[in-house]
Amino acid sequence: MVSLISMTPKEARLFLADSEGDYAADLAETEGLTLDAALATTKELLAEILPRRDATPGHDFRWVVHDGARVGRVWLGPSLEDPTALYIWDISVDSDHQGRGFGGAALDAIATMARDRGLHSVSLNVFEQNPEARRLYERKGYVAMATERGQVHMTLRLV
Repeated sequence: MVSLISMTPKEARLFLADSEGDYAADLAETEGLTLDAALATTKELLAEILPRRDATPGHDFRWVVHDGARVGRVWLGPSLEDPTALYIWDISVDSDHQGRGFGGAALDAIATMARDRGLHSVSLNVFEQNPEARRLYERKGYVAMATERGQVHMTLRLV
């Protein structure tokens, strides 16, 4: 069993900095960009999604916690395409905690959160070069809806 515990503003800012770098590295690999070009693209995207950074309304930064220990983190927010969906902008389980079911438990907790908010689905994108994550999402009921620029858009229907 895991809990999703809110981050402090400082923790959220650090998470966003890490998330930005991770996304840029994946984007560079997927699209054959230099890291500098991928970082510039990522910064533009984040400025659009998070005009007030971690204080942007509707966005939620949480720790994935098991038995009092932080095992991962997640950034949730509104979907840009579907107002009835909760969007997982970033989710990760720390490398020393992977393979122990925490990612799946976090996805279950996110689905419960979305249901409690009256939302109809949970969506995310996963890079094609991350088949392990995609298999996890599929095991949890997420369905691939579209593939664009090396990313698979997946949705879990709640109703």
